[in-house]
Amino acid sequence: MKNNLYIFFVVILLASCSHKAEEVSVTTLADTAIVNLDTAAAVKTETELIVKQDSIKEDNRDMATYFIVIADTSKDYYFLDKEMFLLHKKMKLKIDTMERLYNKKKSLISLPENHEDEIYAGAYYPRRHPSEDLSLEYLNYYNGTSPEKTIALVAGIFGTQEEGDKVTSSIKTIMPNAHVLKAKVFIGCMH
Repeated sequence: MKNNLYIFFVVILLASCSHKAEEVSVTTLADTAIVNLDTAAAVKTETELIVKQDSIKEDNRDMATYFIVIADTSKDYYFLDKEMFLLHKKMKLKIDTMERLYNKKKSLISLPENHEDEIYAGAYYPRRHPSEDLSLEYLNYYNGTSPEKTIALVAGIFGTQEEGDKVTSSIKTIMPNAHVLKAKVFIGCMH
């Protein structure tokens, strides 16, 4: 009985591949299956490679290269919040919090607990598309090597380096640490 299940599994596995049946030799002798493991392993490896390549293509479709203007960074939300309002006042830059607040209990920038988006209610939801707005974001979303909970005062997300450089140079007198971060940003569906 076990051999029949094994045979059934092997046949289903091989049939699900997009390769011709003769590429993998399976011979049935009564209750025994003989499988050419070298050929089966090659088919499996080739199939895995095709799946990985398709996955990479799909992943790349959901990613965009953006240039994020980082005015300053800190782990202190309130410090950066004051800096954000200073930039807003002096440079007349718009602030967009995206309805997020700082939750002291969670020590987290997050949407309100009762937000209409049930998946992200009470959680951080990042700015992911180009804009010229000021906002406070978690830096490790844009730069995976940044320490967790490091907050960035973002002064815009741009499609070109030139746009980012222009904003950076305009705010450098107020924010001497301002710089442009080139980042791959996930722009696909987050639900």
